[in-house]
Amino acid sequence: AIDPQREPLIFEKLAISLSVVVAVLLCCCACGVSRHFWKSYTAMKVERARSVAERKQRVLTACAEVGQFAFPMYCFSFSTFKMLNRIITYEEARDKHSGSVTVFDQVSQLRDAAETKTTIFVSHQWYASVEPDPDNHHYNIIVRAIEGLSLDRGLDPDHIWLWIDYTCIPQRSLPLQRLSIRSLPAYASGATFFLVVAPSVLGRNRRIFDFQTYSRRGWCRLEQWARISTRGLEDMYFCIGDEFGFTPVSDEAENFVKVMDVFGGEFTDDADRYALVDTVVGLYYLLLQQESTKKLAEHPAMSMFFSKALRDPHKMFPRQYFEDLIEITVLAVRHGEADFDL
Repeated sequence: AIDPQREPLIFEKLAISLSVVVAVLLCCCACGVSRHFWKSYTAMKVERARSVAERKQRVLTACAEVGQFAFPMYCFSFSTFKMLNRIITYEEARDKHSGSVTVFDQVSQLRDAAETKTTIFVSHQWYASVEPDPDNHHYNIIVRAIEGLSLDRGLDPDHIWLWIDYTCIPQRSLPLQRLSIRSLPAYASGATFFLVVAPSVLGRNRRIFDFQTYSRRGWCRLEQWARISTRGLEDMYFCIGDEFGFTPVSDEAENFVKVMDVFGGEFTDDADRYALVDTVVGLYYLLLQQESTKKLAEHPAMSMFFSKALRDPHKMFPRQYFEDLIEITVLAVRHGEADFDL
């Protein structure tokens, strides 16, 4: 039997023992939880560092590749183009007019050929779904504009080579088509001249296509920006009417300020925006390089492009698509390939 006088002491000792046990268990749990959180925190730091390193490498790769060909640049003879009376496909040019096709595998080849071959990048908006120019509205203006440009600049028409999407991008092979589209900035920036063709045309769907609709297209903006990022407004022209003439872009630069807002442009498929992120990062890098060296800013019209790009980059490069890649790009311009912290 338990002595009634000692019973409280026994319960007190039991309570103390239980308290000690509970305290020990709590300490063990606390240590376990702390160790778990520390491991989780360390893992998060490692993962974040890896993610940052990957994004930095992604930016550096985009900057290095933006001016290179992922697919050779195919150009078509202007002399043959005039005789055909229409814009033909890449496959027809390759199979039936191979002697009228010249191919540049690398940007350096395009530069080296500049003394003997004049290349003209033609930027336009399709006004039909199956083929770009079923009624030859663009074709006729292209021919007249290039003839006028030849007279104005003293060019030999027999040594003029055109790059135009339908004729110079594979139409049947989607993988090759994607590679060629990835190369658009390098094509646009490397050509001797850049020609915008955007007359007012009534499409077969009864919709009007003109300079305004052209200017809203994301792909058209990308082509123009690629040119401006590397060459400024030099040797850029546009034709928006049926008349014989053409106008230097520098004369009406205010009409082209929106070209850098590629992601604010219209795309048939929103997936194209995600596919263009690295290309646009590379172009922004080139623009920042030009701004930092003041190489292009001396041209009065270029100040509009620089101010728009630098004033509100987050509006032009939505974080939904770019995350922090634009901030990394700015640091890449400042530090080059040297290590830098975000």
